[in-house]
Amino acid sequence: MGDFNYPDIDYDNYTVSSHVNSSAYKFFQKTQDLFLAQHVKGPTRFVERHKPSALDYTLTDDATLIDLVFHTEPIGKSDHECLEWSLNTPFVQHQDDPAKYNYWKGDYSKINQRLENINWQILLDVDTVEQKWKIFKTTIHQLVLEYVPLKKTYKKKKSSWIQNATVKMMKTRNTAWKKYRTYPSERNF
Repeated sequence: MGDFNYPDIDYDNYTVSSHVNSSAYKFFQKTQDLFLAQHVKGPTRFVERHKPSALDYTLTDDATLIDLVFHTEPIGKSDHECLEWSLNTPFVQHQDDPAKYNYWKGDYSKINQRLENINWQILLDVDTVEQKWKIFKTTIHQLVLEYVPLKKTYKKKKSSWIQNATVKMMKTRNTAWKKYRTYPSERNF
C-alpha cells in the first residue's frame, strides 16, 4: 500500500503509457512478475485543473484478500483521497481464553523459577515435534494464567480535545468532497 506516483500505469487495462525503460514500466512489470493484484479502482489524486490520477495502490499476492476499497475524503489539505479496505481473513474465536492480559504487570521472576524447576527432558520425551510443541505451549499458557493479571477494561470517553466546531467543519468538508466525487467540476472542487 502506498503512494507510488506512477500516473502512466493503468491497472484497469494493464497498460503503461511510458517508455519500456521508464521506472513506471519496470514497476508495472515487477508487479506482474510477482503476480500482485492491485485493488484500488479509480483515481485517488485530485488537483484543480488537472486530470484525476490513480497514484495510490494497494497490492497483495492474493486477489481475494481484499474485498472492497472505499475512497474517502482527503485529510487536511492533501490532494490524495484516503483509502479504506476490508481484509478477508478467517475469524478465529478463542472461546477458552477471551481475557486480555496485562503483560506489563506479570510476575516473571516466578514464571522463570517455575520454568527452571521443570525437567524438560522428561516432559518432552515424546515422539513428534508437534507433541513437544503442544506440551511446551500448554506449559507456558498455564504459567501465564497463574502469574499474569487480567487487564482492567475502561469505557472509552469522547475526546475532550476536539471541539464541536471542528467536528462540524469536518462534516462540511466530507459533504463537499462527496458532492465533488459525484459531480466533478471546477466549481465543486
